[in-house]
Amino acid sequence: MIESIFLINGLGDIVMEKHWASAIPRSICDYFFDVQKSASRPEDVPPVIPVPHNYLINLLRNNLFFVAVISSEVPPLFVIEFLQRVVHIIEEYFGECKESIIKEQHVVVYELLDEMLDNGYPLATESNILKELIKPPNLFRTITNTVTGKSNVSSILPSGQLSNVPWRRADVKYANNEAYFDVVEEVDAIIDKMGGTVMAEIHGYIDCCIRLSGNPDLTLSFINPRLCDDVSFHPCVRFKKWEAERVLSFVPPDGNFTLMSYHVASNNIVAIPIYVKHNIIFREGTGGKMDLTVGPRTTMGKTIALQSGATIPSSNPVINVRFCVNQLAASGLKVNRLDMYGERYKPFKGVKYITKAGQFQVRL
Repeated sequence: MIESIFLINGLGDIVMEKHWASAIPRSICDYFFDVQKSASRPEDVPPVIPVPHNYLINLLRNNLFFVAVISSEVPPLFVIEFLQRVVHIIEEYFGECKESIIKEQHVVVYELLDEMLDNGYPLATESNILKELIKPPNLFRTITNTVTGKSNVSSILPSGQLSNVPWRRADVKYANNEAYFDVVEEVDAIIDKMGGTVMAEIHGYIDCCIRLSGNPDLTLSFINPRLCDDVSFHPCVRFKKWEAERVLSFVPPDGNFTLMSYHVASNNIVAIPIYVKHNIIFREGTGGKMDLTVGPRTTMGKTIALQSGATIPSSNPVINVRFCVNQLAASGLKVNRLDMYGERYKPFKGVKYITKAGQFQVRL
């Protein structure tokens, strides 16, 4: 399926390459470079690029392109999802996914890619399994491996690989049992000059940090689950239970993972959590001033500089707004309760809501 993966930075340099069935020559990236140079912004590079005898499917993260070479037709979203899993695993191992870290930790990254794909097909993509296979690097382990010549790869098969729940390692024990859920929503919106909403939609996801002993079976219910469209789940979620009762029933992985992602379309009522008021004035030949009021806070205005003799530009610019509001779910989605079965202890539970800007534009 996936013949090769190339990591390419914003300057068009190949940072890393990994091949499986056979080595693909670097010259195939020339097609990608041509598209990259013609794009006005990195975000404008199309995710699927057809080339002779292959397809190039790419994902952009932190000014770094993950480019997969495909020799036959496959669902593009399947490949993009796998590339996203690669980014997520790198972030879990090293804190960030950026060029300098990948260069510094290239040996571990190669080891991870070896385990995540088997002959080009996804194999182990769960962080719990990978962390048993390949120990996350630390200073002590790095020094030990340098002295002894060993690697981070374990010689023992992870216990979860042979169980009915391969995403969870066996015999998990904690002194303090905790389950935390972050409901994060990103608002994409276009606001016109009169303050009206031209378009608004929400992309949301639920991030979890589960540290529970044993083999707990959890059920998470919502007050208003019908708000969610285009729902996707972690493999641990029992989909038939969601279809029938609109509750999330699952045996969780150990540690951090994304339980669910969803979309709230513009045909639903999307509450815009901020307002933007503006006043922009240009003066002939000297410049101008722009005043903005965002929510309850008012700026003092910025001086706008123009070159001498320059014509006054259009006074209808578009501004991109960034914001983050804690303890608010703009869609109105609310967690009702979390129930646990299969274990007798009572865990500590917590839910946090965050709303932040996605592609949020205001037309002045």
